[in-house]
Amino acid sequence: MDRQKKLYVALAMYAALAAGAWMVLDDIPLPVSSLRLSITVRQLTLIVLFVFVVRTVLHWYAERVREERESRENLS
Repeated sequence: MDRQKKLYVALAMYAALAAGAWMVLDDIPLPVSSLRLSITVRQLTLIVLFVFVVRTVLHWYAERVREERESRENLS
């Protein structure tokens, strides 16, 4: 499977997980004592998923740059 297709599949799976988390999880607040904030379980789950999305996209971009660099080195 092409790397770009794999990226699209991974992003679609993350979107499905986020939609499922949004629908299933309640808005139960979790106190964050050091910051005097409260964050909900739903928000925490979406933040974790967002971190994985960013990591996946950065990995895809790094692989693309490596391939381009290797192809330029092979031509010269």
